[in-house]
Amino acid sequence: MPKILPFQGYTYNPQIFADLTNVLAPPYDVISPQYREELIHRSEHNIINLTLAEKLNGQPDMNHYSTAAKLVTQWKQDDILISAEKPSIWQITESFRDADGKDKKRYGYLALVKLENYSTDGIRRHERTHKAAKEDRYRLLDATHMNFSPIFFVFNDNDRSCESLMHRFPSETVQAGKLDFETDVNLRIEQTSDEEWIDSFSSMLAEQPILIADGHHRYETARSYHSNQTNSGLKSGYVLAYLVPSSSEGLQILPTHRGLFGLTENQIDQLKAGLECYFSQTKHENCTPYLTAIIGDEKLTKYYLNDKTKSSPLGVEVFEEVILKKTLGFSEDDIADKS
Repeated sequence: MPKILPFQGYTYNPQIFADLTNVLAPPYDVISPQYREELIHRSEHNIINLTLAEKLNGQPDMNHYSTAAKLVTQWKQDDILISAEKPSIWQITESFRDADGKDKKRYGYLALVKLENYSTDGIRRHERTHKAAKEDRYRLLDATHMNFSPIFFVFNDNDRSCESLMHRFPSETVQAGKLDFETDVNLRIEQTSDEEWIDSFSSMLAEQPILIADGHHRYETARSYHSNQTNSGLKSGYVLAYLVPSSSEGLQILPTHRGLFGLTENQIDQLKAGLECYFSQTKHENCTPYLTAIIGDEKLTKYYLNDKTKSSPLGVEVFEEVILKKTLGFSEDDIADKS
């Protein structure tokens, strides 16, 4: 089962940055060169200077990874970034308006998660990874020895036990800011070192698996980096995690398009039979479609997940677990070869 720890993380100094708006940035891999320049124009200390650094002019020995390492060292020395006094966990509340115009609020927690191999009762995945992206993040981690972006994990919270922990979060410090990429998101970041609360949170998560919703490349990079370390002083056996309960109303994992090509007639028949077994074309109470599909020349059809799957309610797993594995009988190697 996953092991969760508090940590002495670095944050922007609240004495200098009362509002975090100008130093926030979206994930590095969705940022265009033009938007990167806009972020840097907002503040020379925007986090994009570390997550997507550029080579320093006039210094041919400095690639962009060593540029990030030099900057983060300088920011620590200048108290731009300061470390928590005690091992802590941070609660992040994100308020935003979704694509349907509804106000939503998502909360989650920043903590350390011990690196493990993937397993059904530990850390689970739903994506395949690519070598080039992992090499890039490996070189940044190797240069800076820091995690700048957390792995986005989701854990099951059907009994809403995490909700009570959220309401009694013993906040010690508070920072806030606004991110305006694609949609406006207001962030509230609270920190606690309260040992009793942290023990309750860690114990709750120790009883169940957690799913990587986003960050598979960085998670596997962290595992590779840890396996290559000989310096026992580096805490490379853990990775920065953003842990979100499935009960959080603002948890939205939007669908992606998946294509299955080259199926035999027999496999197409299997697929149709599996859809009839595990899904229904009739909408039932409090249900949204998990799948919209076109099979061959047939029309676009919506499918609603039924109770026969006994699967995770998280839509990101349904395609692989139900369609590929249960219906078509694909193995892990089959899926990896076709990804």
